[in-house]
Amino acid sequence: MSNLEDIIKQKVDQFDVPFNEAHWETMEAKLHALKIAKVKKNIFLAAGVIAIIGVISVFLYDPANKTEQLVHQTNEINQNSNNPVTLEQNSNSQINTEIEKTHNQNNNNPIQKIEIELEDPIETPELSSNENDKNLLVEPKTEKSINKLSLSSEFIVYNNRICLGEEVSFEAIERKNVSYLWDFGDGSTSTKANPKHVYLNDGVYTVNLTVTDINSGKNDYNEVKRAVEILPLPNAEFSYFEEAEKHDDNKLKYPYTNFIAKAKGLDSYTWNFGNGQTNTQSNPKIIYDKKGSFKASLIVKNSFGCINSSSKMITIDYPFNLFAPNAFSPNQDGDNDIFIPKALLAWDVQFEMLIKNKSGDVVFKSTDKYNGWNGKLNNSGTDLEPGIYFWQVVTYDIDGIPHQHFGKINLLK
Repeated sequence: MSNLEDIIKQKVDQFDVPFNEAHWETMEAKLHALKIAKVKKNIFLAAGVIAIIGVISVFLYDPANKTEQLVHQTNEINQNSNNPVTLEQNSNSQINTEIEKTHNQNNNNPIQKIEIELEDPIETPELSSNENDKNLLVEPKTEKSINKLSLSSEFIVYNNRICLGEEVSFEAIERKNVSYLWDFGDGSTSTKANPKHVYLNDGVYTVNLTVTDINSGKNDYNEVKRAVEILPLPNAEFSYFEEAEKHDDNKLKYPYTNFIAKAKGLDSYTWNFGNGQTNTQSNPKIIYDKKGSFKASLIVKNSFGCINSSSKMITIDYPFNLFAPNAFSPNQDGDNDIFIPKALLAWDVQFEMLIKNKSGDVVFKSTDKYNGWNGKLNNSGTDLEPGIYFWQVVTYDIDGIPHQHFGKINLLK
C-alpha cells in the first residue's frame, strides 16, 4: 500500500495545471461586481430608512405614540433587510435611531452607523372623550376665542353729492341688539339701520349717528362734517306775453308770442309750446296760428347737471288769421262785390296779394288794401268765369319778416 500511495503522490506532484489569464480576469470581474452591488444596496437601504423616518416625523400628530410607530416602521425595515436597527429615547423625548449594516465579507468594510435625531415633539392635544371619536383632535381648553364685534357707529353715505330732490342712502354696520339714531343735519332723524332721506333744500350737511347696545347701554357716536352736499336745481320758471296786446291787437304786424326764462346762463333750455313747436333758446318767440289754450313747458339744466322743469297753461287771444271770406259775388249790388281779407282792412300792415286760377295763372295782384279783386282779369278786363280761385297773401311784420297766408275763394255770379 505504501508503494501505491507513493506512486499516486508522485504523479500528483508532477501534474502541472496550465495558467489561463482570461479565466482569472473573468473571476475577478465577477467578484468586483458583487462587491459594488452590495455596497449600493446598503447605501439605498440607509437612504430609504432616513426618508421613511423623516416622513413619519412630519405627519405624525400624536407625539406620545411617535416612538411606538417609529419602532414598528423600523422593525418592518429590519425584517426586509436583515439589518439590525437600534432605537433609543432620551429624557427630552429625542429619538436616536442607529442602523447598523453588516460587514461586507468581500471588501472587509466596517459597520456603517447612521443616526437620525428628532427634535422636540409638538405638544400633544387633548383627545375627545367620545369613544366613537377617539382619533379626532379636540382644541385645547384655552380662553374663548369668540370674535366679538366692537360697537361701531361708522357709516357709509351713497349719492352724497346729488341734485336737490334726489334720494340719499345711508348704511351703518348692522348688528343684533343695538339701536340706531341718525341725525341728517336738516332737522330730520331716523332709527333705521340703513335709512334713505330726501333733503328739501340745497346745501352742505353734517350727519351723525349714535349706536347704542341695548343690553349694556353703551353707545358709540360718529359725526361726519360735510357728509352730504345737495346741489341746487336751476330755476325753470318762465313768463310769456303776446306782442299784439301792446299794439292795438295788430297780430299781422306783431304776430309773436314771447317766452322769457327766469334763469339766465344755464347750460340748456328745452321748450315745448303745446302746438307742436319746440325751441332751445333761452327767450324764444313763436307764432300761434289759432287762439285758444295751450300747455307750454320748459326743461332746463345747470352747470352741475341738475335738471328742473315747469309748465303752465297759456291763453292766446289773437289768432294769426286774415279772416278772408270763402266766396264773393261781384254783381254790383253793393254787397260782397270785392274780395279782400278783412284783417288787411282792419290793421295797418304791409302786404302783397295774388289771385290765381286753377291753371296757376295770376289773374290779379295788389298791395293796397283799398284795391281788392272785383272778379275781372286784373280788375279791368273781361269778367272771369265763375268757380274756385286761389289767393296768396304775404304780410310783413314790424321787423320786415314775411309771413305767407293761403286760401281759396269761390267766384259767384
